[in-house]
Amino acid sequence: MTGTSDISKSVFLVYLALRLLAKSNDDDPPLIIFHIKTPWKLNCYAFGGMSVLCTRTIDDFDELLFLSETWYLVDSV
Repeated sequence: MTGTSDISKSVFLVYLALRLLAKSNDDDPPLIIFHIKTPWKLNCYAFGGMSVLCTRTIDDFDELLFLSETWYLVDSV
């Protein structure tokens, strides 16, 4: 999804992540990689269900990005 700079795309990504978590079960939670633009090097967050698994750079998540169960959400990159 692309468009002009405003908050609606960012809010949609948060909404999408919340919907994925709400529809999942505790036995098989979704794996969500959330990639945001920051002035710091660590700008990707990996969520496994309701827990933050780790915060790293996108290069550290190469293997996870190729899994079919991974949702990769990108904001302002």
